[in-house]
Amino acid sequence: HKMSEITNFSWTRMDDGTLVYNLVPQAPIGGLDIKWTMAKRFGSTTPITEKYLSSGLNGTSGISVVSSGQGVFSVSLNSVDTSGLDAQNYATWVAVTSSGRYKEVAKGYCILEN
Repeated sequence: HKMSEITNFSWTRMDDGTLVYNLVPQAPIGGLDIKWTMAKRFGSTTPITEKYLSSGLNGTSGISVVSSGQGVFSVSLNSVDTSGLDAQNYATWVAVTSSGRYKEVAKGYCILEN
């Protein structure tokens, strides 16, 4: 049973940009629903921001497939996603859902800087 990949990263508050995730081990992501979440702490039920990819709706809600067969996708962050947040660490995680089965594939901290 493989645990989630640790994915810590630094981000400058109010920046626009893209995070790229590679599933380890590589696995096809075609047909999966993917959700990226940022919250004050792990296990929180009140996210600060969320990005989604639903099967057949590539890129419409902040997540885009880069290489479906290799399990590579990107998450777009916009200035509004970090507007008003304090410079501190925030919990982030990525979960995939396939046929109703939920699995966290990455988790870590966003080190938000001014």
